[in-house]
Amino acid sequence: MNNNLMTDKLKISVNSDETQLVFKVLLSNDKIGTARLPLKLDCNDGSSLPSISLPKPIIGINYEPSPSNYNSLPPPAIYYDTDFSNVDFRGLWSPTDNNSNVPGRDDINVINQMHFNVVKMYNWNPLRNHKSFLDYCDSNNIKVIVPISNYFIENFSTQQDNILKIINQANHPAVIAFAIGNEIDISFAPVIANIVKLVNGIRLCCAPVKITDFPSIPQAIFQAYGDTMSNFSRVFFQAVNVYPPPNDAVNQATVNLNKMINQKWPSSIFHSQPLLISEYGWNSSVSEIDQSNSIQKQITFIKQSAMDPSKPLFLGGILFEFTDELWKPDQGNGFDGQDYGLFKLSDKFTIGTTVGNLQFPINVLIPKPIVTFFGDIVIKFK
Repeated sequence: MNNNLMTDKLKISVNSDETQLVFKVLLSNDKIGTARLPLKLDCNDGSSLPSISLPKPIIGINYEPSPSNYNSLPPPAIYYDTDFSNVDFRGLWSPTDNNSNVPGRDDINVINQMHFNVVKMYNWNPLRNHKSFLDYCDSNNIKVIVPISNYFIENFSTQQDNILKIINQANHPAVIAFAIGNEIDISFAPVIANIVKLVNGIRLCCAPVKITDFPSIPQAIFQAYGDTMSNFSRVFFQAVNVYPPPNDAVNQATVNLNKMINQKWPSSIFHSQPLLISEYGWNSSVSEIDQSNSIQKQITFIKQSAMDPSKPLFLGGILFEFTDELWKPDQGNGFDGQDYGLFKLSDKFTIGTTVGNLQFPINVLIPKPIVTFFGDIVIKFK
C-alpha cells in the first residue's frame, strides 16, 4: 500500500512493508503523519546495502590490541601489520578462539559493556577475513569505521586493487564509514581525493571520513576534486585528532577541544559538514590517576557538546585507545607513546591460534582507573 503525505513544503512516500522502518512526521498543518524508512538502500551497481545508522552521539574507541610479544619493530611475522580485526585473531575480540579449547578475551563485549558504540581501526589488511569480526560487532550493536591506511595512500599506484577489496569488504551493516589516512602529509591530498572517488563510485551508501589535519588538508582534498567536488560533498564528515596540552593535561583537558568544536570548526569553510573527534585521550606514563581525570573531563565535554541542540552537526568522539601498545616508544609524557590504553597487558596469558595454526598470546587485561568511571560517565548523559 502506498500513500503520499503532501503539504506545500513536504512530500513523503509512505510504504506499508515489513522491510521498512516506521517513524512519525510532523506536517506543516500540525498534523502527525506516519512515514517509513527503507532498511535497504539501492546502489548503482545493482546491489543493496543496509541503511546506515549513524550513532549520535558517537562514543567510540580506537582498537589496535597488539599482544605483548608485539613489542618492537619489525613485528613478529605472525602479525605483519596491526590488523587484529579478523578471523586469525578471533581470540582477542570474541568469546572463542580458533582453538576450541581456549576461551577468547571477548574485547568487543567489553567495549559494548563500557557503552562505546563505535570502533575504529588503523589497519585493514584486504587479504585477511574480517566478516566474522563485523558480524560480531553488529550483534553487539557496535558500528565500525573501516580504515584505508597511509600505506595504501602512499603506494596508491600499486595498491588500487587492494583498496577496491577493502571498499567491497565494507558491504556490511556494521560499517558506517571509511577512515582514509591518518595524520598524513598534505602532498597526498590528490591521492585521497582519488580514493574518495573510488569509495563513492562503488559504495555510494557508505560515507568516507578524512582523518587529517584540519582544515588545511581537507581544503587541499576538495581542491583536488575540481568540478566533481559537489557530487561527493554530501557524504563527508570532517575528523580531527585533538589532545590536551602536554604540560597540563588535567587542568587544561578540554581547552583544545573547546577551540576545535566552538571556534576553529564553526569559522572554517567546513562548518556545514559534521565534525568527529577521531582521537582524544591521554597517557598514563606519569600517573594513571592523571590519565583518568583528564579523560573524564574530555569525554564529558565531548558528550555534552554532541547532545547540545545548538550543535546538531557535532557527532562525538573516539577515544585513543583500548589497550597499551608495547611496540610504540616509551616517550614519557609525550604523544603517540605506548601507554594511552584503558587497559594494560598482564604477563598472564593463554595461547591463541590463527586459522593457519600460528600462536600468539591472549594477554589478560588489567584495567586502569579510568575504566571504573568511563561507563558511568557515558550512561549519565543518555
